[in-house]
Amino acid sequence: MKTAPQAAPARPRGRQKETRLCDTRFKDSFCLHQSGVDSISYALRPRCDEGHRALSRFRSRSEFLNFETGEYHRTTNGPSGSVLIDKPINGMRLGCFPGTELIFAEGRLGAMLARSGDEHRLMNASLLPTGEARFHEALGLLGFELEPELARVRRLDLAAELRFTKTADGTSFMRALASLDVPGLKRDVWIGKGGVIETVYFRTPKRGQVRLRVYRKDLEAKIKGQGVIVRVERQVRYPKAQQQTSERVSGSDLSALFEGRLEVLARGSGSVVVSNLSGAQEMILKRCEEQAITPRKAERMLGTLTLLDHFGREWWDKAYTVARRERELQELGIVLDTERQEREPVPVGELLTLLVESFRDTEESEAERLTGSGDK
Repeated sequence: MKTAPQAAPARPRGRQKETRLCDTRFKDSFCLHQSGVDSISYALRPRCDEGHRALSRFRSRSEFLNFETGEYHRTTNGPSGSVLIDKPINGMRLGCFPGTELIFAEGRLGAMLARSGDEHRLMNASLLPTGEARFHEALGLLGFELEPELARVRRLDLAAELRFTKTADGTSFMRALASLDVPGLKRDVWIGKGGVIETVYFRTPKRGQVRLRVYRKDLEAKIKGQGVIVRVERQVRYPKAQQQTSERVSGSDLSALFEGRLEVLARGSGSVVVSNLSGAQEMILKRCEEQAITPRKAERMLGTLTLLDHFGREWWDKAYTVARRERELQELGIVLDTERQEREPVPVGELLTLLVESFRDTEESEAERLTGSGDK
């Protein structure tokens, strides 16, 4: 005669501390480094005669005289049928798409504002209109006065950085992100010397366009003595019908824009963590004790963890079976990292939420500055 299933036995209280995120040493090893706008691309579709004259010069592959420096600039063929001026002008690249009659400027917003390619800091979104003014200024140096024409934002890269004082914690965070699945995107991991994960791309499945990029900024910029700096970069491309003025974009909800498809990781009922086998087992047992899952499901998931750890994804013949088992774990906020040596889980969800909130904090402080409500 079958009896009703009994509740999972309680564990000793002393072991519960191991799965509490607030007790992990990550809390003391990282800080928000900076957040803001990295790269920007402005689009100008001229309607005035002066604009059409500029388009004609681009089409004819003419040389452009910089009236400030006296230097002549040649044109070169760019991607997707574009025509580019061979050298940056005031920290930005200028170009044209002759077929669509579009003139564009692209580069780091900081470099545009400083009129120099040496500026690498992230900038406040409120400075987007100033960047557009620099675009018109650069065209003016080439002899084209298109000031009345309003440009649109065609691409915007939002970025936020975490700085880890301990190298082991920074590399664990990168390894964690290299293990995560973002819905609707494919993951592409780049590994450098010594097996160090340098960059993780999240691309669209069909065209391979980058939508999210996570990389070691300290390695890319050769920054030494400041620990591990990880930059999370959200690349937004606006279709023509959705391109807006810099004023409109700077006043929009950039925190929601930055969050994008990270919502499933950075928000929700539980924080996503990446852990090794023993840590993941602890979390599943804790979920079972909390009655978030049944004992039978906990038993199945513990078996899944053991198979993944010992045999890898090759244990299952069909890819969708692996994906379903890993999705079950991620729905509980757990991603298995078999290479992680440290017992403490990496609180990926909390760290990503911190980066998202950094944009909201910036927007609120900017609103207070403009309205004067912050002065009391």
